[in-house]
Formats: sequence, structure tokens, C-alpha cells
Amino acid sequence: MKIAYLIDQFFEHGGIEKILAQKINYWITHFGYEVVLITCRQQEKPFVYPLVEQVQHIDLNIQYDLSKSYFTRVNILKSQKHCSALKQIIKKIKPDVVISTSFTPDQYFLPYINKSIPKIKELHASGFTLTKNMGGLKKRLFQTLKKYDRLVVLNEREQAYFPDYPTAIITNFIEAAATEVADLDKKKNIILAAGRIAPVKQYDHLLKAWAIVAKDFPDWVLHLYGAGDATLKNKLQDLINTHQLTTQAYLMGGTQVLAEKMDEAKIFGMTSETECFPMVLLEAQRSGMVVLSYQSPHGPESIINHDIDGLLTKYNDFEEYARRLAGLIGDNQKMHYLAQNARRNVSRFSADVVMGAWNHLLMTLTQKDKK
Repeated sequence: MKIAYLIDQFFEHGGIEKILAQKINYWITHFGYEVVLITCRQQEKPFVYPLVEQVQHIDLNIQYDLSKSYFTRVNILKSQKHCSALKQIIKKIKPDVVISTSFTPDQYFLPYINKSIPKIKELHASGFTLTKNMGGLKKRLFQTLKKYDRLVVLNEREQAYFPDYPTAIITNFIEAAATEVADLDKKKNIILAAGRIAPVKQYDHLLKAWAIVAKDFPDWVLHLYGAGDATLKNKLQDLINTHQLTTQAYLMGGTQVLAEKMDEAKIFGMTSETECFPMVLLEAQRSGMVVLSYQSPHGPESIINHDIDGLLTKYNDFEEYARRLAGLIGDNQKMHYLAQNARRNVSRFSADVVMGAWNHLLMTLTQKDKK
């Protein structure tokens, strides 16, 4: 089977890029499938995550102006070029199935390219955000997603946003830990957060919560890993300075060794506005960290069993988050209980289980197409 994957780029750190790398490698090494990765703005930049050498890569070199909306004249013209280039590539490589992970304009015209080839749309953003304040042209374009053979969402709560769409629920997966997980007592007193620096992550909530209780735990620090919006990063640093957290909160920048950093930390903090199915929570649980997260729509509650293998707190209430954080730090027995359960329960998101579901979907669609 030949699979074509579409994504805008594969050079920036992110959960979508990480799980895509893992899927591509699994398809090739476990199923022996042929995979073609099609990007539109990769150019000559190196891949952010390792891919097996058998993967094929094609870059369409459609450089959208990302400082402007995709619906401005300059980007509409580029989308027309994008459509034409994608048609030619699909005609040339003849894939058995095409899977889109992109949020670039190609997601709207892809279903109309060579309709005999099954198309799958992966949604890694929450319907809570995607369907909010939707109207006009955006609403009409979003309706084109009904033309896909399947719309793959990450949990049941997300499926509810798309009642009239041909949906399937398949979670992300986590690979087994490469090394033995350190016992919680051997870890450092570090609260760790990780992800791109973007408004949706609401790192200001995490910093405000930490500012409330940090003075009570002078031997604890907060490390925030991630790159992204430079202006927002400066605002977060200003917040650290304002709350006199300069010795207890640090913006660490991006890292290629996040798993190693997680192995050293005890608590993982998340205060996002929305999270569809955050890979980073699976990674934190695998590393034996205790997860404390807002009950954000709707990913965290699909991963965390509250008070069993992690804690969920009231959405967008950083004061309640601070109280929960203080209680957690002060209860070593509770932390051990949650961390041990997390390491055990994360196995339900194993690669074999999840990729088995994906293969079943692909076989169903491709066999249906041949009838």
C-alpha cells in the first residue's frame, strides 16, 4: 500500500509533527508500506524528527505569507498554485490513500482531487476552537470536510462537534520508554511545562498560579520548554519579573531532549485553553511525572483518569490550580500513587493498538474503493 501524507512543514517542533513521524516510521517498518510525505513549505530545511530512510519526500514550495490570512489575495493566488501542484503530484505517485494533517488551504480542495482515491482528514485541533464563531466563507469551506471518506478525531468529545461528518475515533499513541523510568524520589523538584509558545497554551495562567504558591516551596522551580511567538515570550518573562519569580521560574527555550528533561522532573503542568489530544501528556506519564492539568476541551480528560493517574482542575481558574499544585507538592504519598498509575495506564495508548486501528481503517477504505 502507498500512503501519501500532507502537512505544511516538517521542520518545527510540535505534537502533530512528532506523532506524524512515529506513524510514518511505523507504517514502513511494521507494515512494509510505502509512504510519501508531501509538504508545501519545507524547502531544504532538515526534518525536525527522525524518519526512516525509506520515506519519500516531495516539497511543493508554496510559500504562503503566514503574516496574513489565507483568505487574502496573495495567499488565494498561492492556494491556486498549491492545488495545481498537488493534482500533478497525486496523479504522478498514484497513492492508495491520502491523509491530510494540514490546516493550509489544501485541506479544502483535496477531496475534489482524483475522487477515486480515498481521502482521510486528521483533526488535531479541537472542535471547540474550530467551530467557534464560525460563519460566512469559513463555515462554507468547513463543510467541505464532509467530502472526506473519514474525518479522524481523537476522542468521543471531539466527535460530538461533527455529528453529520463521516468520523472515526483513533487516538494518538506513545512509544515505550527507551530507558528505565526513574523513581519519583530520585527526580528533582521541578515543575515542567512544554509546548510551543503560543496564546492557546496560556502559560501566563501557569506562571500566575506558581506565583501564588512559589514562596511556600523555595526548593522548587518551574521550567517552561518551547519556542515560538517572540513577543509572547517577552511578555511571559515580564510576568516572571513582575512576580519576582526569577529564581523559581525559567523560560528554557526549545529542546531536542525533552524526554531527558522529563525524566528529571516530578510534576508536569498544563493550563491550555484547548488541547485535542496532547502527546506531551502521554510523554509526561510515560516518564513517571505527575500531571496537573486544566480540564481543557477536551484532550486532558481523554488521557487522565482524575485522582487515579493525574489531576484535572477547574478550567481557566489559575487560583484553583495553585491550590491543587500546593496540595500536590505537599503530599509525597499522593504523588507516588499518581505517578505509578500513570506509568501503568499509559500503555493503553500503545503503538500496536493505535496503529492496528489505523490499518483497519485504511484496509476498509481501500477495499471499499475496489468493490
